[in-house]
Order: sequence, then structure tokens, then C-alpha cells
Amino acid sequence: MIEIKNTDGEVIHTVDADTWVGIKLIDANLYRADLSDANLRKADLRNADLRYANLRGANLIGANLSNAQLSYANLCGAILRGAILRSAYLCGADLSGSDLSCSDLRLTDISGANLSGANISTVKLENSILREANLTNANLSFSNLNHADLRSVNLTDADLRHADLSYVNLRDSNLSGTNLSGSNMTGCDRTGSWHRGNTAMRNIRSVEGEDFDYV
Repeated sequence: MIEIKNTDGEVIHTVDADTWVGIKLIDANLYRADLSDANLRKADLRNADLRYANLRGANLIGANLSNAQLSYANLCGAILRGAILRSAYLCGADLSGSDLSCSDLRLTDISGANLSGANISTVKLENSILREANLTNANLSFSNLNHADLRSVNLTDADLRHADLSYVNLRDSNLSGTNLSGSNMTGCDRTGSWHRGNTAMRNIRSVEGEDFDYV
């Protein structure tokens, strides 16, 4: 039997299991749960309520978090390689320094989240919402952001090489030092976006819209 405690040390959920790996927590109420450094590899957390949960440093490789509520959760340094987060809610979550490479984040709401220094390479982000997110120094190379909402996002020094930015909304975003080499920006709305310094824009495919504002 595994007991799950909240950040106050109170037991909030019990599971009839011997290991965290592959644990099934579908629809579980894990509000403010303390799962820091837990080995949740391939765990099934579909529809789980993980708002304000502490998942700092957790191993979530290959985990299924579809439709999970992760708003304001602490996922700093968590490993989410190959995880499924389709239609999940990550508003205001701390994902700084996390590894989200090769994960599925389609239709996910990540508004206002902290993704600074995160590895988001080769990720499916189509139709996701990242409004006002902090993506400073994040690696988004080779990711698919088709039709994503990146309004007022901070992409300072981010790596977007070979990313699919077609029909992305980048209004009022900060692209200072962003590497956009080889990216596809067909139909991308860059109205009011700006950059300072050495933003790399070599070999960009199909750029449309207004010029960047320089500061």
C-alpha cells in the first residue's frame, strides 16, 4: 500500500500498489500532493487533480497526464521525456529546468508558466496556449507549434531552430537573442513582437507579416 501525502504531511490518497512505477492514479484528487523526486515513470495520471502539487525533480518519463490539472504545480527539474500531456492544464506551473523532450503537449494550456531553461525539443505543441509564459533560454528546436498561441511570451535567448511556427500568434513577444534559424514561420503573426541584439534568423522559411520592432 502506498500513501500519498500533501505538502503539510497529511495522507490524502492511498493506492494498492507496491511500486510507484506504472502506478494508476486516474481521476485521483492529488491537490497539493508532495510527489517530489518520486519515480512515476509510465504512471497513469489521466484527469488527476495535481493543482499546486510538488513534483519537483520527479521522474515522469512516459507518464500519461492527459487532461490532468497541473495549474501552479512545482515541476522544476522534473523529467517528462515522452510524457503525454495532451489537453492538460499547466497554467502558472513552474517547469523551469525540466525535460519535456519528445512529449505530447497538444491542446495544452501553459499560460503564465515558467519554462526557463527547459528542454522542449521535438515536442508536439500544436494548438497549445502559452500566453505570457517565460521561455527564457528554453530549447524548442525541432518542435511543432503550429497554430499555438504565444502572445506576450518571453523567448529571450530561446532556441527555436527548425521549429514549425506556422500560423503561430507571436504578438507582443520578446524574441531578443532567439535563434530562429531554419524555422517555418508561414502565416506567423508577429505584430508588436520585438528583439534586441543578435536574434538569429538565417534560412527562415515563408516569413509573412510585419517586420520585427528593433529596440
